[in-house]
Amino acid sequence: MKLRPLFLLLIGIVLISCNSSSNKKGLTQGIIEYKIIYPNMDENDIMLASMMPKSMKMKFKDNNTVSELKTGAGVFQTKFINQSKEKKLIHLVKMVNSKYGLILDSAEIYDSYAKKVDGMRIEKTQETKEIAGYKCYRAKVTFNHPENNFDIYYTNDIKIKSPNWCTPFHEIDGVLMEYQLENYNILMRLTAENVSEQDIEESEFKMPDDYEEISQDEMEEKFLDF
Repeated sequence: MKLRPLFLLLIGIVLISCNSSSNKKGLTQGIIEYKIIYPNMDENDIMLASMMPKSMKMKFKDNNTVSELKTGAGVFQTKFINQSKEKKLIHLVKMVNSKYGLILDSAEIYDSYAKKVDGMRIEKTQETKEIAGYKCYRAKVTFNHPENNFDIYYTNDIKIKSPNWCTPFHEIDGVLMEYQLENYNILMRLTAENVSEQDIEESEFKMPDDYEEISQDEMEEKFLDF
């Protein structure tokens, strides 16, 4: 089963079950649950649709975040740990019973999304709408080709410092509540559905001992062989 396109799509998400929305301003730790849809996916491609993740959970505490996705088949799961103070991103992957971890510094992260921001412009507006109980501001994302333009929405009421430093949306200081990414002609749009205040363990933002640390080239090889 070749999962390279799926792997690269999930990488793009970075590059960036809960209680009902608490709508609490100034939240410094908790969980945001996002719904994922694929606007351009062929409805007849049942096999691909069954593999794609339908949701993402992002846990946050002390300006650190960890985002988790799982394929519908459950044989693959991945996490992206944003260590804000150290300016590092840890990519954890579990393939059936194998566990691997990749650590990227800020320069490597920039290289991974530099091509995606080429020609991209972000214009903040004062237009707002409510998402998951939070007031969110609209920002226009535009490109040289207008058909690629889209909107993102973010909130300033969840307190994560520089939450998007490791993504193409690093100009946005607020927490993204609705946004989209595209890789290999697969478009995915994420929208926050629930936000809950919960105690998050410090261990969530570290690489577990049972994960083998590997290089970026080795990680790609694992996906090519999977």
